[in-house]
Amino acid sequence: MKLVRETINFTRGSDPKDTLDLGIEWKIDNWLKEHDLHSQYEILWHVDGRIEIDYYGVIQFDHKTWPEKILPDYIRFRKAFGVDLQAPLKLKNENLEGFPREVFGKSTGYFLAPANKLTSFIRVPQIIEGSLILDYNPIGSLAGLPRKIGNHLFLSGTPLSKRNINHYEKIIKKECDIGGNIIWSDNMA
Repeated sequence: MKLVRETINFTRGSDPKDTLDLGIEWKIDNWLKEHDLHSQYEILWHVDGRIEIDYYGVIQFDHKTWPEKILPDYIRFRKAFGVDLQAPLKLKNENLEGFPREVFGKSTGYFLAPANKLTSFIRVPQIIEGSLILDYNPIGSLAGLPRKIGNHLFLSGTPLSKRNINHYEKIIKKECDIGGNIIWSDNMA
């Protein structure tokens, strides 16, 4: 009988399931339940090894349900009906890693992240069928501007709203297919 010598690189002190990447669906399911995300979802397995989630509900966090500040590596949303990231989360652009690239649904398809610490549109969804609401963020750059916003873009209280609004409005309308208005101040809505 021949002895087979195989090695598996386990990390001392960690769960072998994590080391072997077993039970990922169970981890995703538990994480969604822990964070009160009970809507239906679909896990997509890509040939290149990526795993993404289509979430058929609104991803909603506030300061009580969002203690981590970033999503775990195994949580990567592809699309969702909406994203509601209410203050005081103090999210920066890097904290949006793993959030949906697409938000769909005319009535629910919004991305709401007011009064955080976003400085640009980087990692904001690229396709938003509803409104994009980024009021009172320190946004000073159009980098990462979405390709499509189906409704309104809200930028009240941002550094952009205090600059040459006409200039930025022309750039936004040229770079982004926007179906509604750009709201620069609270009294324009």
